[in-house]
Formats: sequence, structure tokens, C-alpha cells
Amino acid sequence: MSHWKDFQQVSLLAGIFFLSGMVLAVGYSGGSGIGKTPYQIGTVNDWQELIDTPTDWGKGFVLIADIDFKGQTLSPVAPDTDPGPGFQGPTFTGTLDGRGFILKNAVINQPTQDYAGAFGFVGAGAEILNLRIKNFTVTGQGATGILAGENEGAIRRCQALGTVSASGDYTGGLVGYNNGTIILSCVQGIVTGVAGWHRGGLVGYNIATISNCYAAGTVSGTGNVLGGLVGTLDGGSVTQCYSSCRIDSSASYTGGLIAYSDTGTVSSSYWDTVLSGKAASAGGAGAAGKTADQMKQQATFAGWDFSGGTASWQITENQSCPRIVSLLPAYSGGNGTNGTPYLISNTSDWLEMIHTASDYSNTFRLTKDLDFNGQVLTPVAPDMQAKFSGYFNGQHKFIRNIVIAQSTQDYAGLFGWIGAAGSVQRLNIRDISVSGRQYVGGLAAYNQGQIYECSITGSVQGTHFYVGGLVGWQENLVYKCFAQVDVTGDSGYYVGGLVGGNSNGTILQSCARGAVSSNSQYVGGLVGYNGGVTSVIDNCYATGDVTADHISGGLVGGNVCAISNCYSTGFVSGGTPNDGGLVGIQDSPGTTVRSYWDTQTSGKTTSAGGFGRTTAQMQQAATFNLWDFAAVWEAPDRNYPQLGWSVSMLTPDLNNSGVVGLDDLLLLVEHWLEVDCVYPDWCGGADLNVGGHVELNDFAILAESFDPYSPPAMTWVAISDSGAGMKDEYGNPISQGGFTGEMSKYETTNAQYAHYLNAALASGDIIVSGDYVVGAGGSNTGRDFAGCEYYYLAGSGPAGHGIPDGGAARINWTGSSFTVDAGFENHPVTYVSWYGATAFSSYYGWRLPTEWEWQAVADYDGSYTFGCGMTINNSIANYTISLHPHGTTEVGAFGTYGYEMADMAGNVWEWTSSRSGYLVVRGGSWASPADFCSVSYRTSYTEYQMLSYFGFRVCRGDMQPTITWVSIDDPGVPDHEGFTGEMSKYETTNP
Repeated sequence: MSHWKDFQQVSLLAGIFFLSGMVLAVGYSGGSGIGKTPYQIGTVNDWQELIDTPTDWGKGFVLIADIDFKGQTLSPVAPDTDPGPGFQGPTFTGTLDGRGFILKNAVINQPTQDYAGAFGFVGAGAEILNLRIKNFTVTGQGATGILAGENEGAIRRCQALGTVSASGDYTGGLVGYNNGTIILSCVQGIVTGVAGWHRGGLVGYNIATISNCYAAGTVSGTGNVLGGLVGTLDGGSVTQCYSSCRIDSSASYTGGLIAYSDTGTVSSSYWDTVLSGKAASAGGAGAAGKTADQMKQQATFAGWDFSGGTASWQITENQSCPRIVSLLPAYSGGNGTNGTPYLISNTSDWLEMIHTASDYSNTFRLTKDLDFNGQVLTPVAPDMQAKFSGYFNGQHKFIRNIVIAQSTQDYAGLFGWIGAAGSVQRLNIRDISVSGRQYVGGLAAYNQGQIYECSITGSVQGTHFYVGGLVGWQENLVYKCFAQVDVTGDSGYYVGGLVGGNSNGTILQSCARGAVSSNSQYVGGLVGYNGGVTSVIDNCYATGDVTADHISGGLVGGNVCAISNCYSTGFVSGGTPNDGGLVGIQDSPGTTVRSYWDTQTSGKTTSAGGFGRTTAQMQQAATFNLWDFAAVWEAPDRNYPQLGWSVSMLTPDLNNSGVVGLDDLLLLVEHWLEVDCVYPDWCGGADLNVGGHVELNDFAILAESFDPYSPPAMTWVAISDSGAGMKDEYGNPISQGGFTGEMSKYETTNAQYAHYLNAALASGDIIVSGDYVVGAGGSNTGRDFAGCEYYYLAGSGPAGHGIPDGGAARINWTGSSFTVDAGFENHPVTYVSWYGATAFSSYYGWRLPTEWEWQAVADYDGSYTFGCGMTINNSIANYTISLHPHGTTEVGAFGTYGYEMADMAGNVWEWTSSRSGYLVVRGGSWASPADFCSVSYRTSYTEYQMLSYFGFRVCRGDMQPTITWVSIDDPGVPDHEGFTGEMSKYETTNP
């Protein structure tokens, strides 16, 4: 019997382990690989398990998440196991459904092996669908593609972005050799190689079916048979496909769509003749070349499905080539139109833009800062054939740590070529490193469009002509741009800190602050050569040192056009007579007017144009006669003049509290001796004189405005509310005016009020009398409140209701100064009278809001019932004596609402300047029921009331007097005059 029980137990355990093997995937995130329970792949380890397990290659798989390989080198799934000719080993014959998830950032590097790709060989019967691959770099010998080296199965709704390089035959952006089906799939990438035949943007060699697909990018190499979509079409078919690839090769057989076709068929397929540079293609009448404009018109693609279904295409008329609906969005959002731009929200979006030349005429918006961490990129719009003619709005966001390394190639920059219709605006670039041959610039190598409100830091190096910190060659507009870039031109002409060569272009209100050097000529701190016929440089400056062999200037190396209202300060070293403090050489009809250089810092007493002045003179506004110090320039303040737009945010009030005090000084100390301060941050605003570092001059500027008794961190919110929708406490519409000005975001805190009391004590505006702070009638209050009680030092409300200390007063008198109980600095001040609230406001030139101004802000244009929204509860407001052991809570503890205001419902009643019998308070408190906290509830107390739930907030800006008028027509009584007109309903109040 006992043996039978043992047998039962062993059998049960064996069954459990057997079933576990049937239903659990030890090496995957789930699934069995069979039927409706495919293996689940959601991690790098899951994918590695697929690579390492050939016995699974006939099973089913599904992606359950994006997988980021972070630059890891992978082997293909189903690789060639023998270096000899032909494929050796098991193929992938299973299914993989990507479900739209992405495999990204991987390297497949097997330069001496065939069948390179995410999959080496996709066998007959296999199916890969809904898979996206981004930023793969694939290197192989023969049969190489991002998705697969060879395909005999079915590939549907797949997308690949990356780079493919091979030294042998059969190289494609998506698939190297296709003997299967590829439908509704696309690739954006670079396909290249030093030798070999049959190279195509999508497929290198096709003997089967390609339908509703496209390729975008570049196909290049020194081998033979290079096509924009397919290299060689040998008996297969290509239907409703297109290519927008650049063909960069002198191969024997090249074609805009197909390079060589034997017996294959092509129908309703197209290529971009302008971008490809190819006027011809194999494939007969079914392959038609179209201009770049025609490729963006739906009429070109007659017979294609634009119905909007998942098996159809989408086109933005006159803006983009067709896109496969099932593969959208290519970016984080948008459709590329002006109203709905493509959203660039991550580095993958940026790479998508780089590789998708068909989008270069679209509209983009940068929604987040991007950090590439030193990644080597290629330019957006690399040359004239693929220029950027769209609109890029950086929204003042930052792109950081990019490397553009193409020292043997032209047009190196974040953007290669910006066309005449192109525009890049409000973009900040930080720590970029660019190297190229000629036409080299940090933001743009060649600009025919408009660049404005952009800034850049980093380094730029070019070995030949036209090298600039921002732009290499410029023919249109650069406006309000800032460059702090070290620029090196090895041996070519025209090198500048901002622009290398300016030809019939306009440069306005821009500056360069980096060092510029070249072993050649026409070298300038701002512009190397200002040429053409209509070039203008106006309201600009340069501060970087300039080193050259020949023809150099602190501002401009050579000038034949117009320079006005400019200056330079950098040291100029040249070794020839043609090195000037401002301009190196100026030929007719060039002019330089109202422009200056520093003779001391430049080391130059002569210039081909402009006027030399000493450092002291250069830091005096009187030197710069007729300059616009109202709209363009900021007058010198312990430094040279600065462009107003670049310093408009700078103020000694570093924390924007409204006054300059100790907190501002501490912020400046935080940044003390920091260097490389640049626009727009200027080292947290501490580089007040824009000298590039935080030092004594900045301290002196802050000291001039310093007020040791300023309240800490008063946060203001600018508001304009008409008062529309305002109702009284009975729900009746009322018209009492609104509020236009600034109101403090938070209720006044204990720390702020104690700071004021110390200041008022020092200025003689208050005294301490027993347990009270009392007005002394000083001039700073704005009113004579002599003898009026401001604050009750001994305040302590009744215990109970969960408030053990009764909401005690938190400001203490030490006998010589006022302090705040630890932990209560940011709680709202309480036990303050209306006199005390008004005196605080007046002391700093502020005021209490009227009750109607308060309500206009609290009800958020009539849409709120409470200052925290339509409803109130204990998770969004402090009221009903319920949750908080000290009554009040820190200001802002419950978030912000409406106009981003805090605590306009509960915490403390807030004094206003309005009377209704007594002085009106609004908003309810920690001790109030819900209805007292509504935006329309009104109550009033005497001016000297000081309680544990009374506080206030302040505002600034002219008061909008609210007068309630009554229409009257009274003839009077006999012998007495009557009245016809309007009379104020109430007596005029104090405010």
C-alpha cells in the first residue's frame, strides 16, 4: 500500500513537470510557441533565446514590448553556418508578429559572412509581420539586409530604419535576396558597399513578389547594378511601389527604381528623378520617373488605395510622399502639416527624420530635449539633391551631444542643406562636434532659407572652404542667433565664428563668442567673408579670438557689402597688414558704419572699417552713437553692449520674487566662478553682465539692487480675467469687474511675514508691545497705522477637533528679532490683522486684492464653484478640521488650480481690501465647512481681528475700481431739484 502511495506521488510530480514543460517557456517571457500561445518576446534575453535556440525556429513568436539593445552586437536568427557558397543550416520557418513593437539600437557585424540581418534566412512557409526595426547597423558579405539576408517566406507590414553595408552581392535595405512575398513594408536607410552586384534600397535581388512598398534614403557603392528600390528584378514582380532614394554611384547599371530587369514585371511604380539624380529605370512602362513635386501629389499614384484602411496609403498633398497607413506614425505624432506637425520627442524620431528624405518638405516640432550622448549621426538633408525645405520649430528645446564626422565629405552639419523654402527656428544645440571637408556648419552646412532664434555651442572643423560655427555658407537670413563654437578651418578660405561665407544674405542681431582659426585667409570672429551684392550684417558682435595666415578681422575677414551697428573685442593675430581689429580687408563698394572694435583687447589699432576705442570707452553707451538701446541693444553694464533678446530674462532678482534679497545672493553664490556661461541660461542667470563667467562684476550688479529685508521667494502669476461669469452666493450673475495684474501664487507664509517684521523693525515702522506687534506710523507702510495691532505673538486657538495646539502662532519675538518655529516656515501666516496684512503689502509696494478681484481669479473665468474646481474634497483642499494636526498645511500642498493658484479654497481665510460693513475675507479655512470655501461666499470681520485661521495673499498692478451704478429718473419735489442719471449704489470704499 505504501509503495502504491509513493508511486502516486512520483507520478503526480512527473505529470506536473511534464505539463510545466508543455505550457511554460523557460527562456521566454511566456507562451508555448504553439498555436494560440506563441512564445512572448519582451526583453533582450528573450531575443537572445530565440537566436540561440534553432529548435524553436519553426514555432510562433509575438513581441510584447519594444526591445532596446543599446548598441549590443547580435547574431542573426537562422544564420549561415558554413562560410562556403550557399546557405547552410536551419532556416526560420515559424511566425513572428511584432504587433507594432520595435527592435532598436543593435549591431550585426559579420563582414566575412553571407546572410546578415536580424534574420539570416527566412524560409518557405515563414511569416514575419507588424515588426518595426530602428537604428540597426548591419554589415555582411553577401545576401545582407536589415530584416533578412534572404526571404522565401512572407513579410507583411514591416518597417526598417538603419544602415546596411556589404562587400558581396545581394544587398538591400530590407532584404538582400527575395524569393518570397514582401507586402506593405518599407525601409528608410543607407545601403552601401565597396564592391558586389545587385544592391537596392528595399531589395537587392528579387525573383518573387514585392507589392505596396517603398524605400527612402541613400543607395551607394562601387559595385554594379544599383537601384532605388530593387537592384535586379529577375522574373518577379513589383506593384504599386516607389523609391525616394538618392543614388550615389557610377555603376554600370543604375536606375531610379530598378537597375536591371530581365523577365520581371513592374506596374504603377515610381521614383523621384530629382532626389535620385536618375532619369531612367529598368522595368518598362510600369516604372515612371516623377519630379519631387509630383511625388507629393495623389494624382501621380493613380489606382493606388488611398481609402484610409490598414491596407492603404496616406498622402499629405504637396507636402510628403505616400506613407503606408498600417506603418504610421513614423514619429511620435502628427502628420507633417503646418497644423499638425510631426512631433520629434526622442532620438528615434530624429533618426527617422534623417533617413526619410521624403519628409524633408514637411513641418516638424521638437517637444522634448534630446541627448544623443556622443552618437555619430549623418546630417538631415545631406546635400542639394535632398535639401530641407520644410519648417522645423525647436520650441526653445535642446539637442545635445551630437557628433557629425565626415571629414572627407562636403555639407557637414546638423542640417546639410536648408533650401530656399526651409526654415529652422527656436532650436538650441549644445556640445556638438562637426567635421567635414567644405561647406561645414554647426547647425547648417549650406543655408538658402531662414534660421532664427537659434543657439549653438561646440566645435566645428573644416579642411576646405566655407566653415562657420552656425552656418558654413549662407544666402538668406540668420536672425537672433548665438554661437559659442570653436571654429577651425585647416587650409580653406572663408571661416567665421557664426558664418563662413555670407553671399547676398542678411545677418541680424546675432553674435559669435568662440575662437576662430585658420591656416588660410578671409577669417572673421563673426563672418569670414561678407560678399555678393546685397549682403547685410547689422546689429551683431563677436568676442572670440581670431587667428589666421592672411586677411582676418575681429568681426569680418573680408567685406564688399554692408556692415552697420556692430562691434568686436577678440584678439586678432594674422601676420600680414590685412588683419584688422574689426575688418581685415574692405573692397568697393563695401561700407562699415557705426561699428567699433576694442583696440586694447584686440591688439590692433587699425582696421579696414570701423572705429577703434579703448576698453573703457567700449563699455560706455555714449560711444555707440545712434544705436537703438530701446528695442535692439541693452546698454553696457560692466561689460560691452548686449543684444536685448539674449539678456531680456536676466535680472538681479534671480528667483523672480519681485525683489532682490538674500535668496538671490545665495543663488549667485551657487554659481560662483562658473565658466562657459551661454545663452539662454547664463549659468542660472547669475552671469548678469554676460561676461561668460560668474565673478565680481555680477556680484556688483546684484549688490546695487540688494534689499536685505526682501521677502523670500514671492511667486507671482500674471492673470487677466474680465470677471465674466461671476455669480453671487445665491447663484445670480453679477458684474463687479475682473482682475488684470499679478497675484501671489501662494498665501503669504510665516517666513515671509517674519522677514517683513524684521525689516519694518529696522526701519522704525513697528514696535513690540507685550504680546502684539504694533504699527509705529513709519513712512514705509504707506498708511499711518500708529498704534494698530498687526500680529498676535501669543495666538493659540482652542484645542480639540484633532488640533492639539489650537493652530498656534508660529512667529516668535526673541527680544531683538523675529523667528519662525522650525517646520512652519512655509505654512501661511495666521494671527495677522487686516492692518498687518495691509502694512506688509504697502511696505513692498504691493496691495491686497479687492474681494471681487479675488473672486475673479478664484472662479477661473466663471467656471469654478470652489477655488480648487467644481467640487471640493479633502484630497484637494484643507478644510473641515479633519486631517491636519496643526490646522494649516504648507502653502501649495494640495496643488494648483485654475490660473495655477494654490489654496484659494481652505487653509486660511484671506483678507481683502473690500468692506461690507467690516473688512471682507474670502476662501474659507482649515476650520470651515465646504460651503464657506466656495468662490462666492462672503463674510467680514473687524480690521483688528487676529485668529488662527486668518491670513492673506497679495497682488500688484493697478486696481480696477468697481463701481455699481443705479439708473435713476426722479423729478424731485416742488421747489427742489430732482435727479436724472446714474449714481453709485454704495459709498466709495477705502480701496
